Amino acid sequence: MQLCIAPSHRKPGLPENKHRSVERDKAEGGRLFLQNFSKGARPLTAAETRAFLLEGDSDGDGKIGWEDKFMNKHTLVREILSVYYIVYASDFGLRDNLKDKLKMAFAGILTDADITTALAECQAADSFKYKEFFVKVGLSAKTPDDIKKAFFVIDQDKSGFIEEDELKLFLQNFSASARALTDAETQEFLKAGDADGDGKIGIDEFAELVKA
Repeated sequence: MQLCIAPSHRKPGLPENKHRSVERDKAEGGRLFLQNFSKGARPLTAAETRAFLLEGDSDGDGKIGWEDKFMNKHTLVREILSVYYIVYASDFGLRDNLKDKLKMAFAGILTDADITTALAECQAADSFKYKEFFVKVGLSAKTPDDIKKAFFVIDQDKSGFIEEDELKLFLQNFSASARALTDAETQEFLKAGDADGDGKIGIDEFAELVKA
């Protein structure tokens, strides 16, 4: 039960087989998911591989295809990548690059000082309060256009909505090393912003939430 995306004979990356799926590799030394991002990364353990496959294989065919949760909803991908960046990126000089991209995303909207202050206030689990965060990060005082720009940064999959999985990783839009929200924090955040009860937060709902 080993997951292997990048065989050793080609450059790391997503699978290019004709079936367009991430399959279990029977060869010894598989489980190379993290090595798609760095050759120096460790293989996944057998337990990690099984958990990864079970989570992503929504149709039960023993592999993860394009339409499975792995590729379609991005939930699992973002959770794995968030761990990857925190644990491994600094070793390969990638974390600074990611920080630069995040700064560019909020350039002209938020200041580094305000972001640092806001994140420092919610480092502990279950300490995140969306109203306080929006005030401290400076977003609640911004124009409707700036709030709209921030929404598009947080809407990672560009669906036009901020879904629950994106809310869970909300803080990581501001810093790659920030923690994920707890389930309780995520549910409270979603409940506060989801005015129409469709299970996600649209741009108008987000604007109202920021100004609440």
